[in-house]
Amino acid sequence: MLLTTLYLVYFLGLTFALPSIQPDTRDSTTLVKIINKCKKPIQLYQLGNQQSQSSVVTVNVGGTQSYRFDGPWSGRFWARHEECWKSSMCQNASTAIPASLVEFTFLSADGNDFYDISFVDGYNLPVSIEPEKSSKADNSKGDYWCQKPVCRNVPTCPPELQVWVGGVYSACQSACSKFRNQEYCCAGLFDTPEKCGINKHAQSVKDECPDAYSFAYDDEKSLYQCRAPVYTVTWCP
Repeated sequence: MLLTTLYLVYFLGLTFALPSIQPDTRDSTTLVKIINKCKKPIQLYQLGNQQSQSSVVTVNVGGTQSYRFDGPWSGRFWARHEECWKSSMCQNASTAIPASLVEFTFLSADGNDFYDISFVDGYNLPVSIEPEKSSKADNSKGDYWCQKPVCRNVPTCPPELQVWVGGVYSACQSACSKFRNQEYCCAGLFDTPEKCGINKHAQSVKDECPDAYSFAYDDEKSLYQCRAPVYTVTWCP
């Protein structure tokens, strides 16, 4: 990951470094299926490496939305409840009003897919990712091969990190974006994995949602790989 400035890195929300995307002989079509199990409709956003701005659709309670990707693709999904829709600030997953991120890179190194849940920039909704295992899945590859990362209840948000929109609690800000501390942001003097370990704020997030990224260099405990034809993302699992 390239950490250039405190704000830019966390505005982009990139939480891990991946190998360059490479074609592979496996089936190159991947389906991402979104399910809304929340008690309210969600506004679902999707932003890929070939897009200049995010796409958005409304997914009703119990509804689904599917996305088909042919060939290599890298991008993310996030969602918001209706109380945030009317604010222009809510249209992006920024540090000002963060959102729980689901990130994918398909057909990357050795033809594998990489995926994760990221709370590095903050969070708003619980979410899970489940790959459809195929004959190509190999569970002997470890705990992070074709497994299901899940956060069923978002971590408790300290009062100083709470973001309110229109009088309604909307999201939990990251300690990096709130305090602009180099150590919290893994930037400046702390811009390498060796120098930037988990901090107290990230640790509290990790304790409650151990499958999710809690700080920039949380790769070993939060980055998953698989080769699956379908990935199901469930909001409020």
